[in-house]
Amino acid sequence: MTIYPSEPKSAAEMIARYRDVKRRLNTPAPTVRSEEIALKDLETIVVFVLAVAAVTRVRNREAARRADLLSLLHAPVTTPVITPGSAAKAELRAVSEKTGVPIKAILGRERVANVAAARHEAVWRVHQVTRWSLPRVGRFFGDRDHTTVLNSLRRMEEKAALDPELSACMTRVRERGRERISSH
Repeated sequence: MTIYPSEPKSAAEMIARYRDVKRRLNTPAPTVRSEEIALKDLETIVVFVLAVAAVTRVRNREAARRADLLSLLHAPVTTPVITPGSAAKAELRAVSEKTGVPIKAILGRERVANVAAARHEAVWRVHQVTRWSLPRVGRFFGDRDHTTVLNSLRRMEEKAALDPELSACMTRVRERGRERISSH
């Protein structure tokens, strides 16, 4: 391929340049047969395709995770169904009456101090009286994780160590739980 560094100085140079450009434009591009593709080119293509696939998988996973989180944020809070006369319902009602926090708030997602304290006490009482597993208590309190239930139990034990009145109340609840279990 010829590169022209300057403008043509004569008519002959102009005609020669014109013919050269015309020849280059009218000459078909060389075709590459499939067997002429080098192995290195194929490896490069495969690596590129695999990289794009990996990035796409990661993006899809991240998008799915974000969608799951958003659905959790916007999901309605479901209040568990409590059968009339159940021990768990009785303890929940007792905590609600004692603290003045509505049952719906205790079972809800609010994290205000007085609601959280009432929820801790209700979780502890339900666990003591029913002897349900931590996951089952968590489900009762609006599908909470068992570690959240464990945190409530530990907080109540810490409070009882500092407050003798609360400790006495907790002892009475424990006895009620033992009586209930022995009567069944």
